[in-house]
Amino acid sequence: MTQTFHFVNGACADRKERKELRRHVMIGKNAGRTIHRPSRIKAFQQKSLELRDENVASICTKRDFERDSMNSGKVGKVPQWRLSEVKSVAFPVELTPQYAEIVATFLEFIADGMYPSHIGVSVEDAKRTWLQVMTADSSTFYCNIALMQACNALFKDEGHDSVISTTFLARSTAHVRRKIESQDALSCSTVAMVLSLVTQEQFRNEHKAARIHLDGLIRMIHLRGGLDTLAETVQVLLKVCKTDILFALEYGNTPVFYRDRMPQIRLMYTLDYTACDMNRNILNSRNHIDEAILYILVDIFDLCMLFNDPHGQHFRMDLYSYQEVIISISYRLLALDYIYQHPTVPTTEITYQLGSIVFMMILFLQYGRRRLHRFTRITQLLRGVIELHFTHYDKDQMLWLMITGGIWMMDGVWTLDKRSGDWLPPLILELAQDLGVQTWEEARSRIIKYPWIYKLQDEPGKKIWDRVHGGSVVSW
Repeated sequence: MTQTFHFVNGACADRKERKELRRHVMIGKNAGRTIHRPSRIKAFQQKSLELRDENVASICTKRDFERDSMNSGKVGKVPQWRLSEVKSVAFPVELTPQYAEIVATFLEFIADGMYPSHIGVSVEDAKRTWLQVMTADSSTFYCNIALMQACNALFKDEGHDSVISTTFLARSTAHVRRKIESQDALSCSTVAMVLSLVTQEQFRNEHKAARIHLDGLIRMIHLRGGLDTLAETVQVLLKVCKTDILFALEYGNTPVFYRDRMPQIRLMYTLDYTACDMNRNILNSRNHIDEAILYILVDIFDLCMLFNDPHGQHFRMDLYSYQEVIISISYRLLALDYIYQHPTVPTTEITYQLGSIVFMMILFLQYGRRRLHRFTRITQLLRGVIELHFTHYDKDQMLWLMITGGIWMMDGVWTLDKRSGDWLPPLILELAQDLGVQTWEEARSRIIKYPWIYKLQDEPGKKIWDRVHGGSVVSW
């Protein structure tokens, strides 16, 4: 082959001609060579992983969804408008029909079941936030798909060991590992992904694995500079706080973090301090209560007044404010040490702290839904106080504690949980006979003097009363 040389005079060339000259030179320079550009290699590998994941999930999801259609329990067919809403969102990956069904099912049936929307808590804004979180990147999308599928399976009584749930959990773990090894290891989206792993392991009753993920999450937040650094994504911040509280309740530990936004909530909903003074006077006139729990009880009573106000039938509280209330009051309750120092001495403070904790636990999930957490430690304390002193103490207050505890220990068909609640009905019956209370209306008139939300607790409270007195048990 004869080698030739070409000389080009570029002194008078314009911008376009110089660009063409450089292109021509590079074609000759790279002739016969295979160029491996790092950016293209990384993009190709990522695309291959996503295609593999989609193919595996498509096969597994199709099989599981065929079973879903025959055994969907109380979760019905997703409305077409909800599917259309989900499909209109610009997700970072292609939204397959199976993924659209998972997201739409979660938003239509499960999200409402997690929060008591029937008492005035708005969850529609939170649903839109869920979709915004999922559009962060492909890894966050897949982790949230796995979490939503786990929630769907839990409330549809499918169990946690289905092929699709196991596949999604394994994929979530792989995505989290890749994210932690990247430069975005401490980003808000990574924190959200680790939170999804904690929740999925809880659904599987793998509490040790959940604890390992939570310890890593706490370390990540400390490395970021603390809880307040998550303020830019409030939904992630609130989820961290709720998870922290749930683990403290489950194992009797001191919470790692602390957050109290009740002053801001008071301003937002213009809570009347005259009502606060009235509640404080009522509490003081009934018993001499330590101020540490008195101010917490005032906030709880005010929360009840908001939802029980007959003139505020159209009252709505946005979900973030509702969660801030739960988190603020729960952190303050767990900061007290009455129940842990003297669990067998039923002072007024112990009964109020224990009853208020159970009351807040009811607000974490809508009543009648399956409990993700059993809170064995709290249940044991509740049983110990009631069994030892249920006829030797303030009987109205003890009746409120029993009915509130019974509501917490109910399963999805309005019966007491057989694993934790069989001991309670005979004690309620004995106390009612001792008080001379024969009807639910008489019992209710005694217990609504304590923390009680009518729309949330009246119906399950009556079901417990009917169950105790031999009435029929009505399913959902």
